[in-house]
Amino acid sequence: MNKFFIKLRDFIRGIIDVVIELNDSINLANKLTILRIFLVPLFVIFISIDNIPHNITIALLIFIGASITDYFDGYIARTRMMITEFGKFLDPIADKIIVMSALVCFTGKGWIQPWVVVVILARDFIISAIRLAAVQSEEKLVIPARTSGKVKTAITMITICFIMGLWLLNSYGLVKFEVEIQGTTTVLNRPDLLLAPIGNALMYICVALNVFSGVQYVWDARDILKDVFKK
Repeated sequence: MNKFFIKLRDFIRGIIDVVIELNDSINLANKLTILRIFLVPLFVIFISIDNIPHNITIALLIFIGASITDYFDGYIARTRMMITEFGKFLDPIADKIIVMSALVCFTGKGWIQPWVVVVILARDFIISAIRLAAVQSEEKLVIPARTSGKVKTAITMITICFIMGLWLLNSYGLVKFEVEIQGTTTVLNRPDLLLAPIGNALMYICVALNVFSGVQYVWDARDILKDVFKK
């Protein structure tokens, strides 16, 4: 285990060195976006490997850190006049990578239903295809994130943190599922009976927001889509 943490330390140092050494043409806001992408492998490692001590705690902290960079890269870009076409294109992609990585891992652990991930992933593929079509159009348009898209992303990230928080409490024995059978209260060692339905209910809200946001993007890009289908 010590060797693992030594390799992990070296990996983190490598990420930091890469971000620091990025070309000066990439501004601070975009560096934070790139850092968010680099945090994804770390998150996946910790959330997936249960025999790592306090793996859910570390994964949650990494995800929170990545979510914070999502706020600050946009804030810095707006307040310091660092908005670039590269940033407009990369920022939503970084959001999709970290969010989808979390949801896929949740599905593998049985925390949420697979169809939820399929719907959200399909929505993201459609929007990414629209963005690619816009970039390749004659106007070379870069479609920035809409307000509904930002709200959807923020709520989804908060939901992911909340679901991890529930399972974190369970890992410390703070969540119990009790049933009463013929007057006798029994504690069941089945946290999935309580936590999975809560996680799925929250994800249904995220699915609705994703679909609503996706419909708005498609509607706004209807002229671009018409040109694509004419070719």
